[in-house]
Amino acid sequence: MKKTKKNVAAALIALSVVLAGGGTAYAAYHYLTAGEIADSVSVSDNRNLAEAFESQDAIVIDKSQESGAYVFQLLGIVTGSHLEPYVTNASKADIDSQKTYITMAISKKDGSAMANKKFCISPLIGGTPFEEVNNETLKTEMTWFEQDGVMYELVACDDLEVFADQGVWISAVDSFGDERNVFVLNPDGSYTKNAEYQGVSALFEVLFDSSGADNPKE
Repeated sequence: MKKTKKNVAAALIALSVVLAGGGTAYAAYHYLTAGEIADSVSVSDNRNLAEAFESQDAIVIDKSQESGAYVFQLLGIVTGSHLEPYVTNASKADIDSQKTYITMAISKKDGSAMANKKFCISPLIGGTPFEEVNNETLKTEMTWFEQDGVMYELVACDDLEVFADQGVWISAVDSFGDERNVFVLNPDGSYTKNAEYQGVSALFEVLFDSSGADNPKE
């Protein structure tokens, strides 16, 4: 998986919340939107990827999971032909209409800084072992930046909508390859977490429109 890093000035509001009677302070974050993340890591001056995330064709997920000391927030996904209205000839080298773009925010539960800690974000395809379809075969690239203690990751990979009829999951693990130990491919084709794994991980199911699949269901 190719990785690039770009330091940007992102506007993130951190609020300190004291739980009633607890006396312990926690940081409650207002995360950047998927469009703001795309805008922040853009390699050009155009906003076409950010606008695509803000369009009605984007999948707004905004779901979170806690694991270990971390909170994983899957914010949004935009993919394939839904990018075409925002892609000009001059910017096609920067934004590929045949790619899926995924945004995720990762923070510490106690509000402390991430200290540049990043995770491997990987799509998992239903009914298909990780060894057959993974970040390498999907030509995945990841761009990230840290701001005010939150790590933001923007992941680009081959179009995931074509797998809509099989099922798609977005996972997070410490390192590429950990997926084979962290997640279980069940007989019905679904992915779930390995109950015996004690490390940090996250797993989100994404529901794509099945009409975009290679073999759409009737």
